[in-house]
Amino acid sequence: MQKKVNHILLISSSYPTIGEGSAAAGSFVYDFAMELSKHTKVSVLTPGISKNEENTNDVDVFRFKVPKLPLSLLKLYYPTHWLHIVRTLRSGSRALNKLLKRKSVDHILALWVLPSGFWALKAFQNSGMSYSCWALGSDIWSFQNNIFGRLLLNKILSNAKYIYADGYILKKDVTNITNRNCTFLPSTRVLPKIPPKNEEHSGTRFAFLGRWHHNKGIDLLLDALHLLSATD
Repeated sequence: MQKKVNHILLISSSYPTIGEGSAAAGSFVYDFAMELSKHTKVSVLTPGISKNEENTNDVDVFRFKVPKLPLSLLKLYYPTHWLHIVRTLRSGSRALNKLLKRKSVDHILALWVLPSGFWALKAFQNSGMSYSCWALGSDIWSFQNNIFGRLLLNKILSNAKYIYADGYILKKDVTNITNRNCTFLPSTRVLPKIPPKNEEHSGTRFAFLGRWHHNKGIDLLLDALHLLSATD
């Protein structure tokens, strides 16, 4: 018989503050935390520009200070980033260890494999705290072809109780790294309902659904649309 999980700690590399929309993947982590909190106690540990604690709809959010945000901009191939990376990893480990001593946590869900899974692994090695990992994509694809990165990914995933991935191809990639079953778990948002507009218009309208980021190629889509003529 499995032990009931009364308190889940989410570790996320980004998590928005109220009214802030620049946390990228952290935006849907907020919705996920709110939904999960309907079923059990949920807390969130996440980096911030300063150390603080807050509570939103009964979800406790603990922020630990890091030298640079967002963490996604820190790159191993930039020597000037190495000190920031080391300090961030140490800061996260210290914050997690202190939090586990303060709060009664039953399980950790690391979003994503890196760096959150690294912190969860350290807690597992220090105290035996169980954890699971949710792979997003960039955390896997950025390191899987590097021998040392792949070894670290395998170490983190091998010790996780459950493994999830935000994509079917990603799910296969995770399985190839660790030879373990990986469950597909999509990322979702809770969006406000917008009433349809009853306005007449001529011609065709296009809508872009995606994140406004240069890596997503929206600029190429706009350039392609400009190439269309009235007869296309």
